[in-house]
Amino acid sequence: ISLFQTNISVIDHFESLGVTSRDYALNWFERLFVSSLPFHSVLYIFDAFLNEGSKILYRAALAILEEIKPRLM
Repeated sequence: ISLFQTNISVIDHFESLGVTSRDYALNWFERLFVSSLPFHSVLYIFDAFLNEGSKILYRAALAILEEIKPRLM
């Protein structure tokens, strides 16, 4: 499942603003969400990352976008 498949309205909105996934997701993935989420959430994601691998980072990014969608639109 891609961001495009799950939320086309967010993609359209980002494109209209000239925002690419690299603009936000690169920071999330490089820093494992440390600068974007509460510490407890970061620990949960890090634990899941160690247990499940990198796919959890993608799932976390999709969850964040879904959660903040009302503020983005």
